[in-house]
Amino acid sequence: MKARKLPSGNYRVQVVAGHDETTGKRIVKSFTADEEWKALKLASDFIGCRSQLQDKNVQLGLAMQMYIDSRRYVLEEMTICNYNQILNYRFEVLKSVNLNDLTPIMIQQAINIEAGNISPKTLKNSYGFLKSVLKMFDVDINLNNIKLPKLRKNEKELPSFEEIFSVVKGTDVELPVLLAAWLSLRIGEVIGLQFREVNTLKHTIIVRRTIIRTEEEFKVREGCKTEKSQRQLGLPDYIYRMHSPVRLYSFSQ
Repeated sequence: MKARKLPSGNYRVQVVAGHDETTGKRIVKSFTADEEWKALKLASDFIGCRSQLQDKNVQLGLAMQMYIDSRRYVLEEMTICNYNQILNYRFEVLKSVNLNDLTPIMIQQAINIEAGNISPKTLKNSYGFLKSVLKMFDVDINLNNIKLPKLRKNEKELPSFEEIFSVVKGTDVELPVLLAAWLSLRIGEVIGLQFREVNTLKHTIIVRRTIIRTEEEFKVREGCKTEKSQRQLGLPDYIYRMHSPVRLYSFSQ
């Protein structure tokens, strides 16, 4: 088993997963990661759990963990963190049930229990993860009649910009708050800013990284939440006059 370096700089490992019953052609699974050892590990993990995938004699809790491990190096760390939250705290009544013993009514009852403890949006995301796990293990179960609570539109009355500005003006948090409120930066993007990204001639700033919270620590992620989020913004004169190496450095740590 070898990893091939792609033009993008990533590494890919291909594994023969079987043969098509009709054509006889090989079914090839590809595993891609930003480092060679990660791609090899993904392929190795896939090979190691294939027998369990085929007989489905696996408890749901273990299946969830296997799903997370199989995607640990190809998904965003925040996504993995959210999956672990679901694994640790959701669907407790189902975790000890084998995949081949799950029924729609069992899943519906588990959803009813969760609906009393978490928001409809959180439950929808948790159920989406559960369905992805069942799909990966190719579990034959009809979920067409599963019902989730309706999403509620939660409108909050936010303070006006003038009210916010009167509170933060002259304080240590004025600059980061203005960057978020005036320029619509996410919190992680504000924290990820560095003084060198300010163009003193054009009075612009480049948003090119973000700080994310993982299960262990805060980490710097080069790039933003989406590719389009990396952008150059014009700085209003008021904010530009506030900037200094000390002030930008103080909230980027």
